[in-house]
Amino acid sequence: MGLRRHSGGDWTICRWLEPMRLLDYPGLFRQWPPPAHDPAGVTVDLEHCLDTLVLAFTKTAVGHRNVRIRILTKFQEVLSMREILDAEEIFAKVFCDFLNKHWDKTIREIGEMDVSFLG
Repeated sequence: MGLRRHSGGDWTICRWLEPMRLLDYPGLFRQWPPPAHDPAGVTVDLEHCLDTLVLAFTKTAVGHRNVRIRILTKFQEVLSMREILDAEEIFAKVFCDFLNKHWDKTIREIGEMDVSFLG
């Protein structure tokens, strides 16, 4: 545990003092990127991770405590959805806020970004 000072001057308590890529973040069980599917629910092969972020949002299932994080992406003008299942509500909100600051970045670029603030 340690303190980290952000560029705005604010201090945050975080578990990691060194930068941590999203690809390595243990809170997602090191499973970035999540799998993708088309609007009909058919699995789409986007393993190249060159799809770009359009929007990230949450969806709460009725009667469930945890939420799904939905990540809408676009590759060659075709929309796909990536999903992280069973996320805690506060994490989902913070993570979607982070993602939505990076519209038009590829999923690969986002995977390389520092997410040590999540700790």
